[in-house]
Amino acid sequence: MKSFTSRMLALTLAAVLPASALSAELTEADRAYLRELSAEHGVPLKSLEKAYREARIRPSIIKAMNRPGEAKPWYEYRKIFITDKRIRDGIAFMKEWRYSLEDAYRETGVNPEIITAIIGVETGYGANMGKYEVLDALYTLGFNYPKRGKYFRSEFANFVKLADREGWGYRDKLGSYAGAMGMCQFMPSNYLRLTTDFDHDGKVDLFRSPVDAIGSVAKYFQKSGWVKDGQSAWEAGMPGGSVPGSLLLDKSLKVDLPYSRLKAAGVTAIGDKNLHPDSYVKLLRLEDEKAPHYYVVSKNFYVITRYNHSPLYAMAVYQLSEKIRAGLDEENRRATR
Repeated sequence: MKSFTSRMLALTLAAVLPASALSAELTEADRAYLRELSAEHGVPLKSLEKAYREARIRPSIIKAMNRPGEAKPWYEYRKIFITDKRIRDGIAFMKEWRYSLEDAYRETGVNPEIITAIIGVETGYGANMGKYEVLDALYTLGFNYPKRGKYFRSEFANFVKLADREGWGYRDKLGSYAGAMGMCQFMPSNYLRLTTDFDHDGKVDLFRSPVDAIGSVAKYFQKSGWVKDGQSAWEAGMPGGSVPGSLLLDKSLKVDLPYSRLKAAGVTAIGDKNLHPDSYVKLLRLEDEKAPHYYVVSKNFYVITRYNHSPLYAMAVYQLSEKIRAGLDEENRRATR
């Protein structure tokens, strides 16, 4: 494989050379590595080599990876996703795709408003599915971003496998700077194993079928352990002052503290009518402009973080879903007056 120094030189040259000059150079070391990927993922070596030759280094992808939105404080992050337009569009999405959302709920137990909020946060309900060539994103991160190279090399191989299965050209699909695709932004490995032909037309299409996207998000959450009709978060009633660090959600994002422990410390989940003392929870601290804000979060909150490993992301999805549901309920009330 090319040395890291030579790859950094390629990234530097990428800023000044035309795109056609940025195609990946396939060395003998690269071929050896692609043989390993071929054996590991069951992808023909010729396909991997062809995709590798077609791939191009994109410096803008490295820059985007180094300044993710999740690095923002909560009071800035939430403004990106919890907007009047996204709420209105979410209500419209739920009305238009009501029956598919209800079918997904019956089959998986995943709430329609959560499915809707995921698609809303990820792509604005399909309006913005990404501007980067998926091939370039996965090549750039897999072979030029050592911090997470192993993961993205695996996704590169999975994308080639998926493209061959679906009959796509390797440069045909656009997605996020991380290589996520479609209305619900699945990575190639999840596209291969967790999508569903929910509209029963004989194929899965997360780019053009909202119904397939709805069913696939529901399946993803079901496989991740979603609890039917379970709430994800509550405002925390605090005793005042600080709380022990052991009560707070940590970097692992695991929700493994009995609610009785929180209550013993004087912390309550406001409106916790169905929260059993033995239910596992954690306390989440988010930064607002003036003072920290605390939430009690549950297993379903953890499930949302399986989609994107960020508590900010999970809270944005949850709060957007609540606002969409409340808006739809209000519209229904007005219609029956």
